[in-house]
Amino acid sequence: MAAQWTRLLTFLDGIGSAREVAPGRITLRLRETGRDVEIVMTPEQWDNMIGPIWGSFDDAAADVRQSVLSVGSEPFLVYADYQSEPSSTPHVHKILRRNAYGRCSRRSAGNPLAHGLSRTARAA
Repeated sequence: MAAQWTRLLTFLDGIGSAREVAPGRITLRLRETGRDVEIVMTPEQWDNMIGPIWGSFDDAAADVRQSVLSVGSEPFLVYADYQSEPSSTPHVHKILRRNAYGRCSRRSAGNPLAHGLSRTARAA
């Protein structure tokens, strides 16, 4: 776990200057804009992202990179449902949408589980 977390910090250094400021908090000063983005994610959550959901460090890191570079004016990037979400606070803002079955679900274009059916529905 610690090795993958360290690898994430090294990867983020390619985008800007990354440092862990508290447990589960990384401040990233973006090289292109000089702007700070605080990433709110624990090492355990990072392991969840690179595990069965994204399948590899590279794919999960690409999602974080894309999220960081498209964060807009939001000062935080917060772990939520196996991906990172821009936020005005260090907390997740859940957006519920009705899926094809009338159930509420949180969907995002970046999350591989957001497309099609859930794992449970696919197995049925």
